[in-house]
Amino acid sequence: MLSRLLALFLITAGINASELSNYERIESIERLERFAFGSCNSPYNEQPLWEWIIKEDPQLWLWGGDNIYAETEDPELVKQTYEMQNNVPGYKELKAQAPIIGVWDDHDYGYDNADFTNPMKVESQKHFLDFMEEPKDSPRRKQEGIYTSYDIGAGDTKVKFILLDNRYFLNNPDEEDNILGEKQWRWFERQIQESDAKINFIVSGLSVLSYVIRRTEEWIDHRPAFDRMRSLLDKHNPSGVIFLTGDKHFSSIFNRFGHLEFMSSGLSHTVEGKLVRTYVSRFYPNSFFGKNYGMVKIDWNSKPLAVELSIKSFYPRPAFKFRYVLNPLNKWELEEPQ
Repeated sequence: MLSRLLALFLITAGINASELSNYERIESIERLERFAFGSCNSPYNEQPLWEWIIKEDPQLWLWGGDNIYAETEDPELVKQTYEMQNNVPGYKELKAQAPIIGVWDDHDYGYDNADFTNPMKVESQKHFLDFMEEPKDSPRRKQEGIYTSYDIGAGDTKVKFILLDNRYFLNNPDEEDNILGEKQWRWFERQIQESDAKINFIVSGLSVLSYVIRRTEEWIDHRPAFDRMRSLLDKHNPSGVIFLTGDKHFSSIFNRFGHLEFMSSGLSHTVEGKLVRTYVSRFYPNSFFGKNYGMVKIDWNSKPLAVELSIKSFYPRPAFKFRYVLNPLNKWELEEPQ
């Protein structure tokens, strides 16, 4: 309802969308039909994909973590690196076109594999939220960790984004769980228990459903957290769960344990080496190793509800594209080609 009232106000007042804050632009989306997302992006590297993303005309851009590579314990360097990213011409153009939401992972939280011991995590949170143009009075600025949620749309076209923080509390022995921390876990359970959205996008910097792979991080490395996530989803069965993740420097779309994950990674750099790529492909058959971004389209007119997930790169035709339909059990099924 709020988004509709805001949209009506904008039309009546004759206000251009570019004059709104990032938060107001998110609130003004009445029905989300397409958005793009990606991760693993360095302002020290070339970023050639923004012009292709802009051509998609997304209603929303979602950062999936490792949005910059500050690689430091110096808060001032983190701030400067975000400023570098904000001055990338293609990204500036995308920000003028679409609102931004997102999470972080280790390389923008601090340094490689950074966890709860990161000495600058409080300052890092401030710089991240500034980068996301979070309102100054946002509860997200007062809590520990960057987790939050967004409801977009209403009724039968409502979607929910649940954005997790898998760094701030990671490996903290004082917490009952060593990924999200107990307070975030209780918050997350309320989010899925009370959600009336048709699609629930759960966003995590680390892959949630991945297999154990040498020299990488994934949720299953922390088995209690992995089992707890699966148990909560089984208990509350929220409609149309899709995990959106990053981190691994390649992209894949896969269904495991009855849940769907779209991993988009490698905006500015990707996994190199034929042997490594061959090894990874054994676990992820639908994988793409070039620079890429993810595109999600929602077909609200489809009966049953359908989504189209595409891994995209420098060319209009996607590297991989799959269409899933929502079954009566609130789970996604791959739609077979006609």
